[in-house]
Amino acid sequence: MTIRSLALATIWIALSGCSGTQVREHVHKSISVGSAPSVRIDNAVGQIRVTGWQQNTIDIEAVKDGMSLDAVRNIDIDVQTNGNDVTIATKYHGFGNGGVAYTISVPAGSSLDIANSTGEIRIEGVDGDVKATAQTGSVVVNAGRVSAKRSIDLTATTGSIKLAIDSHSDARVDARASLGDVKSDFPSVESSRQNVVGASASGTIGRGSASIRLTTTTGSIALLQR
Repeated sequence: MTIRSLALATIWIALSGCSGTQVREHVHKSISVGSAPSVRIDNAVGQIRVTGWQQNTIDIEAVKDGMSLDAVRNIDIDVQTNGNDVTIATKYHGFGNGGVAYTISVPAGSSLDIANSTGEIRIEGVDGDVKATAQTGSVVVNAGRVSAKRSIDLTATTGSIKLAIDSHSDARVDARASLGDVKSDFPSVESSRQNVVGASASGTIGRGSASIRLTTTTGSIALLQR
């Protein structure tokens, strides 16, 4: 497993507006991997978008932005590999007042573990296990068929969760919203109110071999059939 290119293209853009000057840096990194790596992504501020594709490569497009050149230069896109494990992390040097938006392509067989403090997480086209946690921001996942021993675990502290799965999935479902609604397209997954302001849903789809866990503190949950 090798990092083939650390930075193929870097472009600085300064934008003037009523809030001052915004500086952006575009960074591209590409990593050769196997067909089913374990990929961890840690970010503080900014959207994370992950898409599965039919290549044994992890392709990372990152846009760093801040209110000054120094703020952007103080952000690193750190990529570490250890066997079949890959970690992509936003690192700050000193006080961090900028953010990073990620667009990442991974092998379709990848398993994901994603954490984002502020910003949306979007995932599609990945066949492995998926764990995604957003502190402030929504989590949107198109997981395809969820079966066998696959695990889908999505959490949003302040934000909604939308999970779309294939109608022929086999999974046990446990969904809980402390403050918000829970809706399901699957008749076998029934929702009920909890403590007036919250809701939950549970049930079994098909044989129930896989696991789906959806949790929000403040935000709605939707389990969609595709």
